[in-house]
Amino acid sequence: MRIALAAVLAAWVVVLAGPAIAGPAGARVLGHANLVTSDPGAGEVVPAAPTTITLTFGEPFEPRYSSVDVLDDRGAAVVTRAGAPDPTDPRTMIVPTPGLKDGVYTVDWRTVSATDGHSASGFFTFGVGDVAPPSQGGSVAGGDLHAGHGAGLAVLETESRAIADLGFMLALGLAIAAFLVLGSATPAPAIAYALGLGAFGSITLGLVGAASSSASPIEYALDTRTGALLLGRIAVASLGVVAVMAALRVGRPRLALVVGGIAGSIGIALIVLAGHAAGLPTMAPLLAAFVHVAAGGIWLGGLAVVAWLALSPAPERPLTEVVPRFSALALVAIALVAATGLYADWLLTGTVVDLGTPYGIALLVKVLIVATALAIGAQNYLDGGHDTGRFGRFDRRVAIEAILAIAILVATGNLASGTPPSTTAGIPIAPAFSSATAADATLALEPGRPGPTRFVVTVPGAPPAVTLVLARTDGGTGESRLPLRHDASRDGGGRSGFVTDGGLLPAGTHWTATVIVADAAGTETGRTRFVFAMGADAVASGQASPVVDVGMVVAIALLLGGLLLGGLAATGRTLPRVDRRVGRISAAIGGAIAVALGVVMLLAGF
Repeated sequence: MRIALAAVLAAWVVVLAGPAIAGPAGARVLGHANLVTSDPGAGEVVPAAPTTITLTFGEPFEPRYSSVDVLDDRGAAVVTRAGAPDPTDPRTMIVPTPGLKDGVYTVDWRTVSATDGHSASGFFTFGVGDVAPPSQGGSVAGGDLHAGHGAGLAVLETESRAIADLGFMLALGLAIAAFLVLGSATPAPAIAYALGLGAFGSITLGLVGAASSSASPIEYALDTRTGALLLGRIAVASLGVVAVMAALRVGRPRLALVVGGIAGSIGIALIVLAGHAAGLPTMAPLLAAFVHVAAGGIWLGGLAVVAWLALSPAPERPLTEVVPRFSALALVAIALVAATGLYADWLLTGTVVDLGTPYGIALLVKVLIVATALAIGAQNYLDGGHDTGRFGRFDRRVAIEAILAIAILVATGNLASGTPPSTTAGIPIAPAFSSATAADATLALEPGRPGPTRFVVTVPGAPPAVTLVLARTDGGTGESRLPLRHDASRDGGGRSGFVTDGGLLPAGTHWTATVIVADAAGTETGRTRFVFAMGADAVASGQASPVVDVGMVVAIALLLGGLLLGGLAATGRTLPRVDRRVGRISAAIGGAIAVALGVVMLLAGF
């Protein structure tokens, strides 16, 4: 058993040290508000000097800490610290560029994401007049972890995030476990310490954010959305500590539990508002993220109570009484964590299993740690608090499960500082029914919103020439032939990727796009036609649907599972091997949450 404990602890050390291994450095990029496309596009040569440059990023940016420099081919600055948000799209920056002469220009950009507070920077080049096509530039694609971060900053951010999350999750989880698992207010003082952890981790995160944004901590807290959310978390945690201690001082421990649980819930909501889900267009991902973190906190708080009793020489309650109560709570909480986690995985990576990016690999590591913790927890659930001797003593198994739970939080913090692949992923367009599909091409629009657009095409093999013919069909005349350049980073599965930048797609327009593949002699060998329309905010029609929509599957599963749990509670039944009273309460509340979330996901979209 000592060997097993040593192995688990060693694995945890690896998880803790993981952030120190910096991801691809890219072009001085630190985070999430990465450049998706621009007009002029990267590597594009335009015949006349543009009066403005338009840059579209994957997330809204903080105007005060986001700007652009434009350099000429001698490295002299012609535009400095310029750029303002497009009034119609907070993800788009407009940079005035009057009086550009013929030549090659470098656009050096920097942003601070208004969604999660991460800094990003990069560059691209374009040409004006009769010049050779310049290099494209550099940026970090979705799927990177800690891109541009030094080891110290990566570790500090990841561990601070894990500490803050642990504090607020424990505050909520301990309060619920005190009422339903332990049946006493004993954990109330621990809730104050947990909220203190939440405050400490949030303060450290604010210092990291300020340093990476080249701002003072006060400026960062007052001038950025993320800083304001962190300031709110610090205030909630601090007030929660004061309220809990005051309630205990006047002999109201149950009030202390209620106040601490409310503070933990508010802290979790503020955490979710500063996470990846906040960058998605509907409320469903935010609600699912809150349920995911809150349910994880309930499991974590109950596990902390069971571990404390198991390791205590004189436990307050016998384990055979406490474990069935905890199991009732944990089964429902873990089911919600699993469903919402799968949903978030699908939204943020575009796939269930993604081993093609560092982000996907880190996500798989987290899933494996979760699976190990749940396997140990399943043995404890089957034992029901009895020390049967199978797979080691009960107290040691609980200790290992608790260690793995903390490792899960660290792995989550590691992911939170990365860039999910779908933050810059394109919107796939379905081939038209009338299309000749000999080319077997695919087409995606990045970012899939009105404005500057990058067209991404993949075709089988490695053809020497691929062209995109773009035509407007809602009253516009003529067509544009856009030569596509090969992009090796998009190759894979026997297909070659091609891109072209700078396409401008206004809202309320309809288009046809035809991908034409030719051989070395210029003879056409195949074509695929696509039809799509742009709405006010995104692609309005023509979007391709996945073969299996995991979001829809999860929504239906939540709806049906919630109805099943509600039925069990209503008929007086409960889950097997659990305490009857706590089982009914858990089934009723968990079922209601699952049904409500499933309905929101189905109605609001994914």
